[in-house]
Amino acid sequence: MAYAQSEESDSERLSELSPAEAARLLNESPWASQLTVTRVVGGFGSGVCGEKEIFSRCFVRMVSAQPVRKAYLAIREDLRQQALGELEET
Repeated sequence: MAYAQSEESDSERLSELSPAEAARLLNESPWASQLTVTRVVGGFGSGVCGEKEIFSRCFVRMVSAQPVRKAYLAIREDLRQQALGELEET
């Protein structure tokens, strides 16, 4: 997905992000990278030699980038709208 177009079209596009597009921008864009950290832990009852691997997945995001900030705002606004909808139902 190409996010880097002209400045004017970027601003228009980012102001109309859906929650799915915002999540994709936060997880699969030039401003985000996924890392998997593996560590080996020894202990009783795990693995062949008493070891097991623990995998931790995290995302590194350039939160200073305008598209990332706008994606966070789009998701926050969506969550706010969902919460307001739930309050109205009760």
